[in-house]
Amino acid sequence: MGISGRLTMQPYPYFINEPDKCKDRNIFLIFLVTVEPEQVDARNAIRQTWGNDSLAPGLGLVHLFLLGQKNDTNGYLQDSIKKESQEYHDIIQHAYQDTYHNLTIKTLMGLNWVASYCSQAKYVMKTDSDMFVNTEYLIYKLLKPDEPPRQNYFTGYLMRGYAPNRNKDSKWYMPLHQYSSERYPVFCSGTGYVLSGDMAEKIYKVSLTIPRLHLEDVYVGICLAKLRIEPIPPPNEFLFHHWRVSYSSCKYSHLVTSHQFTPNEIINDVTLFGCKLKARMCFCRMGNSTSTSGHLSSSACTQFVQDVVSNNCVVIFSKTTCPYCKMAKNVFNEIGAKYEVIELDQHRDGKMLQEVLTEMTGARTVPRVFVNGNCIGGGSDTKELHKQGKLVPLIQQCSTCPVKSGNEESGSGHF
Repeated sequence: MGISGRLTMQPYPYFINEPDKCKDRNIFLIFLVTVEPEQVDARNAIRQTWGNDSLAPGLGLVHLFLLGQKNDTNGYLQDSIKKESQEYHDIIQHAYQDTYHNLTIKTLMGLNWVASYCSQAKYVMKTDSDMFVNTEYLIYKLLKPDEPPRQNYFTGYLMRGYAPNRNKDSKWYMPLHQYSSERYPVFCSGTGYVLSGDMAEKIYKVSLTIPRLHLEDVYVGICLAKLRIEPIPPPNEFLFHHWRVSYSSCKYSHLVTSHQFTPNEIINDVTLFGCKLKARMCFCRMGNSTSTSGHLSSSACTQFVQDVVSNNCVVIFSKTTCPYCKMAKNVFNEIGAKYEVIELDQHRDGKMLQEVLTEMTGARTVPRVFVNGNCIGGGSDTKELHKQGKLVPLIQQCSTCPVKSGNEESGSGHF
């Protein structure tokens, strides 16, 4: 695979360890959360919400925070981490510098901990401290504790065909002398991936034969390739997200991960039991939502689009004279799916809404079709997804959402 560099054969020594965390316990799932030493607010937010060990009573749920060390001349930071560890017993800290370039080491040390102290665990999820994780869906819908545990299992948001970034100014820069191949093997986004318990030891052991690369998710993918184990696509391509998904209770009840949450957002927006985000006001009519001319402001148009998409399973942003818009509607009519239609040429703020859609989706053409909060493209894209048998499963993911029937089309009636 064109890799060169220095091998690190031994694990780093522990500053803080929890060797008895899994002792005499039947463990179904371990969360390994990469977090910086000073991010105590993030750790507390996760302890109170999706990482709380009581979310799956009787199954055996464990969360652990993976830390390195930071330059701490007065020792205050390390003292506070020790006190935190004594209170919660959920910190694993090794003697390496806690930096972005050492994220691969951090992850490998976590996997080695699982192999050494919790080898009976059925599954492991590695994720980051700024993530929302739907623990309930992950356990009961994806991993299914009533079924025999999988072996050689690895899944997440699949990254296929990615080429190394040779731009020296990029965060993801990969020097040619470290990785000379034109493409990376298939890997899963490091924001959140799930593996069967047996994979922890396999990945760690094979890593001892592969020179380290600083891109953790790429490196784990290289380890999988050497093991000849390919990541498995999740049952639904919209389960794992390495970006922030706009909120709706329907979408968040049918996904596993969403990215870029602050500690306050996790605490304020995620309830402890069930991991559902609090309901928000559907249509904001307060503040500066309209201009002096009576039209919606740019920010209000953005809010309007987000709200319509969040509160309906299927949304078609259309124009009455557009043949491709008719094509998309015919597909949903054919399969008997309910949908909401916004006719941009009949809406008083249609031009502004189309600008918002262009910025959101990267395309100015209509229709812009959204299913379960995700843009699936235009009329031809919708027809092709249906032809491939992929459209109905996407709709079924939000079958519990309140939506209007296909003949209840909406134009300029909103606001």
